[in-house]
Amino acid sequence: MSDSTPRTLLEDLEAIRKSLDKIARSEPQIPTLEEIVGHRAPTTVNPDNPFLSSQSLSELIRIRNEAEARAAEELAKVEPIRPITDILTSEPKPQTGPVAPDPEAIIQQMESLFDTWIEHSVNEYLTVFESELRNRLQQDFRDLVENWYEEHQLPIPESFRSANERDSESADTETE
Repeated sequence: MSDSTPRTLLEDLEAIRKSLDKIARSEPQIPTLEEIVGHRAPTTVNPDNPFLSSQSLSELIRIRNEAEARAAEELAKVEPIRPITDILTSEPKPQTGPVAPDPEAIIQQMESLFDTWIEHSVNEYLTVFESELRNRLQQDFRDLVENWYEEHQLPIPESFRSANERDSESADTETE
């Protein structure tokens, strides 16, 4: 930027500050834009961007062009460490990081544990089922024999009755 532009900008800002201070002291109302900048002389307006004067716009364009030229010079001075073709054709390096477990091994381990669990559960269930089935069959047999004796109006033998009572008592204690 030229020396005159910052100076005029500073003068404009100082004039705005002074007018704001003056208005703030004299009136409790918020001033309008016209009251603040109304006394300034109009500047030339750029039709493409009415917020910048043509002088400000040309200064900004000049600064941008200089920055682009400097960046292009710096980029031209930079030498690559190695040619891009070497980078593109080189083999990728293996990444070092935490190695994930093999999913196949995990599935195999889970299947073997599942098979063991199934086998254990089935054996346990069969033991319980067999015990209950034996008790049920014995009870059904005793009921059948008792009914046969009753249908034929025969006395139930004492040996059968005592064995039946013992079995029913043992069945009662098992359920408790």
